[in-house]
Amino acid sequence: MSAFSEGAPCWADASLPDLEAGQRFYGELLGWTFQDTGEEFGHYTMALRDGKNAAALMGKMDPSMPTAWSVYLATGDAAKTTAAIREAGGQVVFGPDVVGDVGTMAGAVDPGGSFFGVWQPDTHPGFGIVNAPGGFCWAENHTKDAAAADPFYEKVFGYSGQQIGDGEQFDYKVWSVAGQADPVAGRMQRGDLPADAPSAHCHWVCASQSVLM
Repeated sequence: MSAFSEGAPCWADASLPDLEAGQRFYGELLGWTFQDTGEEFGHYTMALRDGKNAAALMGKMDPSMPTAWSVYLATGDAAKTTAAIREAGGQVVFGPDVVGDVGTMAGAVDPGGSFFGVWQPDTHPGFGIVNAPGGFCWAENHTKDAAAADPFYEKVFGYSGQQIGDGEQFDYKVWSVAGQADPVAGRMQRGDLPADAPSAHCHWVCASQSVLM
């Protein structure tokens, strides 16, 4: 059973053109150490803070892939969630794929153009450190179509949203999952983007606390 509620951000990884450079950068910035999972898993590299799983880094298999972080949302049933994604108007990019004995993953794009991952845990529950220096602390979806994104996540993950901006000049919601009052993520309407902006401008972003905090 997952330690994270359904729909809550539970993991993040970065796809990089130079894995060693990424390790140097994040190691110095966030105090991370690294553990290579080996050739079988494409040298997917776990990032550790104080011996706890903080995130992961991986080298890009295809140079045309974007250099970006991916945020994964927790699910107890990846097959059921991917079916719900399609039904709600999203696109399933890959999966669900079983990853050894660590869990099951899928990748999807929401109707606003943002990519996100889905993670059903087995032996790997997700973040081992949160809300602490070097650990995950927040995630938010930057979208150019909040009117499409909001009902999508409400339907798929049961999110409830609270507007904290004025809804026009600053359209920002915090999202909570079922049964929890505290928000787990945010949604920002990117009003600076034209309607025909490439979907690459729309994405989930995540934050870690600095080791200096």
